[in-house]
Amino acid sequence: MSERVLIFNMHLDLPLSISPYYEIMYLTQALSLYQVGVCYLCIDDIFCIMCLHVASQFRILQYRIVNVPSLKDKDKLDLDANEDASKKCYAIFKNCIQQHQTLIEFSTTLEEIFTIIVLGQVLTFSILICFVGYQTLLVELTLSWRISLVCFLTTNIWQLWIFTYSCDFMAQESMNIANAAYTAPWIYLPMDRFGKMIRKDLQLVIMRSRRACYLTACGFFPISLETFTKIMSSAMSYFTILKQRTMDTAG
Repeated sequence: MSERVLIFNMHLDLPLSISPYYEIMYLTQALSLYQVGVCYLCIDDIFCIMCLHVASQFRILQYRIVNVPSLKDKDKLDLDANEDASKKCYAIFKNCIQQHQTLIEFSTTLEEIFTIIVLGQVLTFSILICFVGYQTLLVELTLSWRISLVCFLTTNIWQLWIFTYSCDFMAQESMNIANAAYTAPWIYLPMDRFGKMIRKDLQLVIMRSRRACYLTACGFFPISLETFTKIMSSAMSYFTILKQRTMDTAG
């Protein structure tokens, strides 16, 4: 008869290996594990989805700025003969500015909500990658345990990459607004009142877009793919120190 084993070890003053205690505790542990996993993954998933959503909105805004309907067929359209052309372009550009301001405000809201969580994630991933890597490579384990730790380590690295990539993507797309505004065919507008207003506002948009909408770890540093490389470098440094201390202790 095989021994009954729970998902997690528990020390209670109950005969957990016999029915119905075993079934009740096993079901309780399974439901708790599912709930904890869902809560942990949902926060990361929502964070990444929101960052990617903002980045996609920045990309859509770039397309709107570059492909202005009134200027799309610039070779066929005589803007000097159309008194309302520059006014229509100004209305479109004003709407783009409002969308840009909305995205900046939403990025600020994300920063306020997730900044502490981001710092906790960065510290947690640094520690996990270091110690799990140490256990995987230097500790004598059974094959099943080693495979489990390798999968866990790979998952942590992958999750960290997705985490930093979404933040980096949002920052890069927010800065690309400046390039889109610069390459848009605004030079074909006449130098009337609306044309001058567009050119003036265009300079402000380019200046604001040079400052990326990035998320930070409690204000200490921005999160980007560079953060991923730094965390991996730090984890390897800690791993090397642990390895050297282990060798010194064994010697």
